[in-house]
Amino acid sequence: MITITRSLARQLRAVFRRASIGKAYRGYRQQVLFLTAGDTLRIRGLSHNAAIEYQTAHQGDPIESLVSLDLLAACEGSRPDPVQLDFTVPDKVTASWSDKQVPVVLDFAASTPDDTLPPFPPLPETFASNDSGLWTALREAAATTDQQPHRFALSCVQLCGSEGKIVATDGQQALVQSGFAFPWSDDLLVPASDVFGCRELPGEQPIEVGKTEDWVTFMSGPWTISLKLEKESRFPDVSRHIGDPAAATSHLRIAGSDGDFLTDALPRLPCNDETNNPITLDLNGQVLIRGKGTDQSRATELALSNSRLEGDAVTVNSNREYLLRALRLGFRDVHFYGREQPVLCEDGRRQLVWALLSPDSPIPSSPDLIRIASIQRQADDAGGHPQPRRSKTTVSEPTTQSPPTGEKPAMKVKRLTAHAKATPIEQAITFRDSLRTAVVNANELIRNLKRQKREARLVQSTLASLKQLQKAGA
Repeated sequence: MITITRSLARQLRAVFRRASIGKAYRGYRQQVLFLTAGDTLRIRGLSHNAAIEYQTAHQGDPIESLVSLDLLAACEGSRPDPVQLDFTVPDKVTASWSDKQVPVVLDFAASTPDDTLPPFPPLPETFASNDSGLWTALREAAATTDQQPHRFALSCVQLCGSEGKIVATDGQQALVQSGFAFPWSDDLLVPASDVFGCRELPGEQPIEVGKTEDWVTFMSGPWTISLKLEKESRFPDVSRHIGDPAAATSHLRIAGSDGDFLTDALPRLPCNDETNNPITLDLNGQVLIRGKGTDQSRATELALSNSRLEGDAVTVNSNREYLLRALRLGFRDVHFYGREQPVLCEDGRRQLVWALLSPDSPIPSSPDLIRIASIQRQADDAGGHPQPRRSKTTVSEPTTQSPPTGEKPAMKVKRLTAHAKATPIEQAITFRDSLRTAVVNANELIRNLKRQKREARLVQSTLASLKQLQKAGA
């Protein structure tokens, strides 16, 4: 008899699923192994390139049985209610538990492991210890890979033993993270796995890392995760695409408040190209970011009021997803080497680099574009440096530039003096005015869309294609 909990069944199933365990492949079955020896219960799952083991205490007779993963799916739950697994009848396991005080008893087929089951990876003899931040680094590395087949192993993560680095790339972006301890000297490739993003893994415990001839193993708490080495695959040399930050010709210092503003606003910029997700960064005196849909007659522009550019003015086209990811990773300094060279973000332990889009056809500025500006701060940390003190601080300034004739202008921006800290009532009033300003701009956008719709009705074409829409907007 084995006792587990319904919440443990859910955790096991989540981790197994993230490691692609349960997919039939070359003799690997949709089964989980329950193995008891002495006072330890081992629950194992195995695929062609990943192996997962969970250990817990156990008292009882020795058991070695393969059971369908359907058992975990049937009995999983959010509460730690006990699940009794009875293996006394050959070729069968009986699972019993209570679901909202209602007894549940189900039978599942079971079998004894034979020689057709691939062997479980052995444990390494030597381990190196890392803190729990290794899980985060591996998760972000896996998110930087490309699972499509390529000449290079872009679906793998490179673990550089001598340098203590984790490197990943999808061919358009690359992430290099350093400061880790690996007990090997060469560079190893392991498959990028979603298992590192599991919240079921311990978040505060140290992680032991080791290597055998064919596997890299990670141990933390009750979990052991092994990934099979990709020995025949080739990996690109990412280092040659990473420049020296000091050699960059332009440095964008994004203030902390502007980073939060941009993280929220950037995904909302209009765009119809889901492949390139283009934006134009216009860094010339001001820090401006523009987006435009193909069916829109004018662009939408984000103005970063507290950020600044150091070095040469530059205008570049970029995939917004890469800039957004840099912000979400915590980067606030962006280094440019020209209009076509890759962009670099660097913070000492991490380097994120991505390729720019073609510099041709940037999204142009215009007198009637829709501008949304971040709240201007009295002092902010643009790249870690305070801004000059100003006598007045803009509370909110989402507005439009030079609205077309006949349209009502946006609400004027209210300002507060910077002589004293605002009281809670003043802060509430400021927040109310910001909401009113946002409503005014939303109403203006609706009016513009209605106007464009009326103008489109005058066009004699049927508007049956996106090209005709563009001609109508022109």
